Amino acid sequence: MSSQSFSFELQTVLEELGNNSHKSDQIDPERFERIARWRRACGDADGAATWQTWSLLPPEPKELRRTLSQLWLQLGRTERAAEVLNHEGGSSEDSWERLSILLKQGTFKEASALQLRLLKQPPALDVQVLVALGKAWKLAGRPQQALDLLQPMLIVMQKRGVQPTAPVCNTVAALHDELNRRDESEQWWMRIHRLQPQQTRPLIRLARPVTHYVNTNIKIAFITRWKLSSGTLIISSLPTSKKRGWSAWEP
Repeated sequence: MSSQSFSFELQTVLEELGNNSHKSDQIDPERFERIARWRRACGDADGAATWQTWSLLPPEPKELRRTLSQLWLQLGRTERAAEVLNHEGGSSEDSWERLSILLKQGTFKEASALQLRLLKQPPALDVQVLVALGKAWKLAGRPQQALDLLQPMLIVMQKRGVQPTAPVCNTVAALHDELNRRDESEQWWMRIHRLQPQQTRPLIRLARPVTHYVNTNIKIAFITRWKLSSGTLIISSLPTSKKRGWSAWEP
């Protein structure tokens, strides 16, 4: 979310919505429409549609608080996010937004306990929020907690008909890399390549076993062909003396 598009007027509208979230059915529809226009201008089509719908059919107070909390978090305003989530007795509710806040505040023990509770009966979770939570755990130096969240939630989301996007797969692959789980990470990098063949990062990551075996200082400059049907990675431009027959790698 671009902070450059966030004005004092928008801040005032968000604060007003938070202060009146307990009586969401009485809020002026123009307030919801204003946020919808902002989200649309930021390229957030799904968010804009949600806020536009709320201008006609007001949300439940809990839903409004959670969505407002997400917006404040994306704006880097953790204190505001916590305030709106706690408004009118909401402080005892377990939610993904509360998990985000705890991670931002660095209270990792409490965050781990909350995550375990949420995973027992997972509430609906937006893919972007899932990726953000995984990255927050990673930034905290706790990649295993990130995977403990991402892997079961991906199963839940697939059962609900939501397929993993490239950003989700990127996050999972990078986490396996950080934990030195090469077999698992390679499977995810291959999956990303299928989703977005134009990405170079998966091919570079998949080429690592070859570059490591041949010479740890050599970077493969050209990957001429990737055969998904057989999983054969064809590489070129390695010095002849270095190839020694290792011109293909079967993952």
